[in-house]
Amino acid sequence: MSEFLRGWRQKTGVVTLVMACVACSIWLRTQHATDVVKIERRGARDVVHSYDGRIIWFHLTLIPGTFPLKTAFPPLLEWKTYDKSHYPNSQLIGPVPSRSENWSWELCGIYCGRRTFVNGYSAVWAVPYWVIAIPLTLLSAYLILWKPRKRLKQDA
Repeated sequence: MSEFLRGWRQKTGVVTLVMACVACSIWLRTQHATDVVKIERRGARDVVHSYDGRIIWFHLTLIPGTFPLKTAFPPLLEWKTYDKSHYPNSQLIGPVPSRSENWSWELCGIYCGRRTFVNGYSAVWAVPYWVIAIPLTLLSAYLILWKPRKRLKQDA
């Protein structure tokens, strides 16, 4: 086994394969459970949802002076896990919202959007886990299985 992992390519390939396996396991987990991580700080809130085969990041920023920031956003880090059938905000991140209203662009299942409100703005990114897992798997296969060509020695 030590001869198999001699080069930097094979070692990097194994690390990439582990990352792909983690992405695949999270992808499968989202079929049954929803994870929500909230990070709130003065004037901004970030919410990351791992839901229904994708990861969605919401960022909300308030304009100073338009909202009492101390009561709105105390510094907080919160992580909750819900059963998929009992998730309280399933309407918020269930089906993808209308692209004409909410999304600026879409590419390979990746969505990005931005909205401006009277007292701030919000940005949204949605990335399916397959966009992460499949390229990592292919990259790891290439790094692990690729054998460099042997150079022929030229006689002088």
